[in-house]
This record gives sequence, C-alpha cells and structure tokens, in this order.
Amino acid sequence: MDVIAWLKKNKKYAILIVSVILVISWISFREITIVRQNKKIDALEFDNSKLFLERDKLSILLKLKQSEYNSIKSSNDSIKLVLVSKQEELEKLIAKHKKEIDSLMNIPPDTVYKRLGELYPNFDNSPLKYPFSSSQIIPIYKVSVSYPLLQQEYTLQNNVLLDCNNLNIGYEKGIVNLNGQISNLQSQVIKADKQIENYQKEIKIINRKVSRRSLWNKTLLITTGIATGIAILK
Repeated sequence: MDVIAWLKKNKKYAILIVSVILVISWISFREITIVRQNKKIDALEFDNSKLFLERDKLSILLKLKQSEYNSIKSSNDSIKLVLVSKQEELEKLIAKHKKEIDSLMNIPPDTVYKRLGELYPNFDNSPLKYPFSSSQIIPIYKVSVSYPLLQQEYTLQNNVLLDCNNLNIGYEKGIVNLNGQISNLQSQVIKADKQIENYQKEIKIINRKVSRRSLWNKTLLITTGIATGIAILK
C-alpha cells in the first residue's frame, strides 16, 4: 500500500519510471528481433552462397558434357560419311559382280571347261574319269567364279554392319549425354528458383526491418518526449 500511495502522490515520477521501463523493454525487444532477423538473413545468404557454388559446379559439368557431346557428334558424322561411302561402294560392287556373273552365260562350254581346268588344276595328274555335260559345267563355273566375288561383298557388308553398329552406339551415347544435359539444366533451374525464393524472403525481412525501425524510432521519440516533458514539469 505504501508503494501505491507513493505512486499516487508522485504521479510524475511514476510516469517517468514506467516510461523508462517501457523504453528499455522496447529496446530489448527490438534488439532481440534484429538479432533474429539478422540470423534469418545470414542463413538465407549462406544457403544462396551454397546454391551458387552448386550451380557453378553444375555449369562446369554441363560444359564438359557439351564438349563430350560435340566429340560424339563429330565421331558420328565421320562414321556416317564412311558408311555412306562404303554403301555406295557396295552397291557398285554388287552391280559389277552381277554384270560379271550374267556375262558367264555367254561363254561357250569348251571355254568354260578350259577355265575350270585353270581354276582347279590337276595337281596329281589323276585320270580324268568324271565327264560333265555343258549344262553341268557352266553352273559349276558360275559358282566357282561367284564364290570369291561373294566373299568380297560379304567382307564389305560386314564392314558396313560394323559401321552401323558403331553409329548406333554413338547415337545412344549422344542420347545419354543429352539426357544428362537436360537433367543438369533442370537441376540448375531448381537451384535458381530456390535462390530467387531466398532473395524474396530476404527482401521481406529487410522491408519488415525498415518498417519496424521507423516504428521503433517514433516510439522512442514519443517516449523520450514524454519523459522529457515530465522532467521539465517537475
């Protein structure tokens, strides 16, 4: 009761004390708020710095992938040129061989017989006891001549097939590389969006700080004015 009586008797002092307490409390609250806001800003800045480093790393990896893709594309282009050349060569070779085989039908049987003797010499001088008719020796000679020609075609076709396989492998590598580039760019976009989100949060905090600072300054000015006025009236 003595405190209450004293406060009633000394209202000016009471108001001054309450004002001082309010000012101190307000300043303490302001400092706590500022520290908390600064921590949030620091956390956002740290997160953005980390995201920046991650994006920079992704950018380097993307350039490596792009360089790798250029190398794959260059290799594929070279294989395509070789493949086209071999396909043209094969077409010409098949046409040439067909012409040669077709021309065999116009060779007389006695000439065919003579040529078969040259193709398959009688090394052991064994008796010639297996006679053949004209209708038999011409197909035999045709097969004999066709076999090495077909071997040439087969060898070239096998090379064409190998080039096709290598080209398919190159295309597959290119697709994998491009998918990797797409994934890399998607990751960069996600991280960039996160950075933008962090910056937006940071701007909101800064705007709130500016707004509260203005309010705190006004409150401090009013409180100080009241305390000063009471002191003067005393």
